[in-house]
Amino acid sequence: MDTFAILPLITSLDDIDDSLVKQELQELAKKDYVKGLMLWGSRATQFGEPDTDWDALIYVTQEYFDSLGKKDIAILTFNEDVTPRRLVIDFTYWSDFLFENQLQSPMDIDHAAYIEGIVLIDKTGELETWRKKLAEYPLDTHEDRIKAKWINLMVSYGYVQKNSERKNELDLKVNLYKTITIAINLGFTLLHVWAPPPLKWWSRYAKKYGMDEELIKVYAEAIDKATVEDTKKLIDTLKLRIEKSGVDLSNFIEDFFETIYPMGRKKLIEYSYF
Repeated sequence: MDTFAILPLITSLDDIDDSLVKQELQELAKKDYVKGLMLWGSRATQFGEPDTDWDALIYVTQEYFDSLGKKDIAILTFNEDVTPRRLVIDFTYWSDFLFENQLQSPMDIDHAAYIEGIVLIDKTGELETWRKKLAEYPLDTHEDRIKAKWINLMVSYGYVQKNSERKNELDLKVNLYKTITIAINLGFTLLHVWAPPPLKWWSRYAKKYGMDEELIKVYAEAIDKATVEDTKKLIDTLKLRIEKSGVDLSNFIEDFFETIYPMGRKKLIEYSYF
């Protein structure tokens, strides 16, 4: 398993050691239209390298957000003294309207970042409330999410089998990695957590969210070798874990045909990784 450096834990503006970033956030905090500031991304997860950029959410009034042009929603600052130039600040304005839309979304990508989000400034208390709501995993749809992702996994693995039978080596590799990626996404769902979209930190997220070493090892073998045999072993292991958790996969074919109908199709798309 790879090893990584651990970035310092940030819990307040005082913990930020980059003077440019700290000054920018302090100035933003003074604005009347700014209701709160939240750190997210690599600096919040502590997964990044020492020179990684700083990602922050700037929670503003709806009136101010509506006044912004699309190109003004993000604040990007680069270090021009290095080649290639390096992104230092990546701040994005956010509002209640965006939070409300994300709250209604069943897609992992709209929720995962809030799990590690660190609220630095919260003038009204609303930002932390939003963060907790958006980070909360939807237990009421857990079984549907598992089944929809299992269907995607089975369909992808079906292409693996066909490519293998036909000796289509390049297509086989593509579909092996697609299948493994879907399986990775499914593994987080099995842990009752939103699947993190930046898979560049998969191994660290797996440990942080409590995935056991046995399953991590099965994943690692499939990722490293990308063979039909190791991918099948991963799928079989996941199936046992899913069934042991109480989710019945015996009606997989019936569940698959349900996707022909609008609501079944809708769930398959919304709960999938792709």
